[in-house]
Order: sequence, then C-alpha cells, then structure tokens
Amino acid sequence: MSVLPEFLRQRINRSALRSVRKRGSRLDRFKLTDRSRVRDLLLASPDIARAVDAHAKAHGLSQAKVWKLVRTYIDEIVPFFNILAYYRFGYFTSRSLLNLFYKVSAEHHPAWSGAPLPRDAIVIYLMRIMCSSVTC
Repeated sequence: MSVLPEFLRQRINRSALRSVRKRGSRLDRFKLTDRSRVRDLLLASPDIARAVDAHAKAHGLSQAKVWKLVRTYIDEIVPFFNILAYYRFGYFTSRSLLNLFYKVSAEHHPAWSGAPLPRDAIVIYLMRIMCSSVTC
C-alpha cells in the first residue's frame, strides 16, 4: 500500500511525465507501467498456472504453497521504477560531478554576435545521447 493517496500519486506522476516530455527525454514505455498491474497480469497468466500445477505435482507440494512461492518470485523479479527518483538521482549525480571538475556556467546565446570570446574562456559542448539496450 502506498503512503500517498492514489490521486496525489497520479498527479505527481503526470507532472513528472510532462517534465520528461518537455525536455525531450526518452523513457521506455514499460517503465511507466504500474508494478501491481504487471504483477496481476503475471498471476493471471495460464502459462504460470500450468507451471504451478506441474511444480506442485512434481514436488508433492500444495498449490497454495507454490502460489505463495510464485508471488515471492514475482515481487523480486518485477522491477519498481519511480520516475521522480530516476531523474532526481541522475540530475544530482551529473551536477555534482560536473561541479567537482569544472566551474560550470550555462549561458544561452540565441545567435553568434560576432564578438570574440574572452581569452581565458573554454567552450565545452555537452550532448546527452540516449539509447536503449536494443539500439546500443
């Protein structure tokens, strides 16, 4: 059971998704699926029911005991993904590392004005390239 009421949790998730879309980030669709829904789909699967039946017969266990074991395995296997924690951790880590090695100043210039850069300035272009496990 979640500590936050359902409506508040949904509102926070929608806000986080708007933020991800606004910044053009890519997020795998499965990460947005609720963990309890994945769990329910797995428990309702006829393949898993057949495997439970076969395991119970092969090892002389009751179906209830095997289903309890299956629920334990599903809880371990199905990942928990929190979009806010995911991006907060990445933002904090990257910001800390950059500030550790560089004096960071971010400026936006709409167009090159033709004025030369100061002699002690170093221009660094940072680009974030995201790829999924399928494309990399």
